[in-house]
Amino acid sequence: MKIISCEVYSYKLPLVRQLQINGEKILFRKGLILRIKDEEGYCGYGEIAPLPGLNTESLDETLKQLKTFSAHFPDTVPPDLWKLEGAFEQWFDGISFAPSVGFGIETAVLNLVANRRKTPLYKLISDNSRKRISVNALLTGKREDLLKETAQMLSHGYRSFKLKVGRSDMEKEVALVKELSCLIGTGATLRLDANRAWALDDAVGFTEAVSHTSIEYIEEPLRDIELLRDFIERSDIPVAVDESLHLLDFQLLSSFERIKAVILKPAVIGGLEKTAEYIRRAENLSILPVISDTFHSGVGLSASAGLASGKLKKDVPAGLDTYRYLADDLLVERFSIEKGCLDLSVMDLNRKEPSPDKLQKVM
Repeated sequence: MKIISCEVYSYKLPLVRQLQINGEKILFRKGLILRIKDEEGYCGYGEIAPLPGLNTESLDETLKQLKTFSAHFPDTVPPDLWKLEGAFEQWFDGISFAPSVGFGIETAVLNLVANRRKTPLYKLISDNSRKRISVNALLTGKREDLLKETAQMLSHGYRSFKLKVGRSDMEKEVALVKELSCLIGTGATLRLDANRAWALDDAVGFTEAVSHTSIEYIEEPLRDIELLRDFIERSDIPVAVDESLHLLDFQLLSSFERIKAVILKPAVIGGLEKTAEYIRRAENLSILPVISDTFHSGVGLSASAGLASGKLKKDVPAGLDTYRYLADDLLVERFSIEKGCLDLSVMDLNRKEPSPDKLQKVM
């Protein structure tokens, strides 16, 4: 198989509500779509959308790197890239791409291979892929609206919920966590994400205040990751690692008591192949790998969903509810989350190409 052309398009999609990520306020989701084509006319699409406040690369920088990919990469595609076992790294041959670019290139190539084989992407990634994967509901908004939304989502089949904390008055957040825990009960789980908001004593104080609630884990509680072991010694709540993952020795995570999970964002880690390796390492250490997305359109979301479907040993609720925060999608037919699950059998990108009227060619 040979790649005979590469084209890049820009897009801009409105969000349902303003997002604030590490101080960055976002009203629109902006990104690039890579379209590659082979000698038989098959196409593959990949999404490159660095998220302000999370990815360090800019959109302009990603476009420059895509020009490098287009101009300097060998056109012959190795046959075993879909295994996600190191073939992409060998094919890149030492060329370093920004994480969002690596994610977009890999997604485009895998979608191209899937199209040629006339198979959905999630089935290409693994013969043992699940058709349905669980999703954790992302809770935002004012207290009254949030409680109402949680009750509705419980009735619609969601069994995992995620709440951002460390953003407002601690007493009010503690009270909200207790209310949510009572509302959710034992039939669902509650995950907390502090986004490195607290000093050690504040983090410990918060977890002590909510210690009698049912919390699956708290994600990134500390501003200073060097104090993680101290926090674990003083808190009974399990911990998840996300932004700090690159600062820690992965192999040593198992030596920390109560490290429950690692949050894996393929577009931040550097692609599907690197994320697949992280999944293997986490599962070998009996740590829960949680696939999460960074507010991609349906193009990028389908790749993360396929990875969660095909590479996880068990169905772990994924952080893909970000899709609900897009007021529009690049795909003509939007995906749906039903009964707290994504149905991958209807997420087939082979039949769901981006709408041309939402793209502007830039390369």
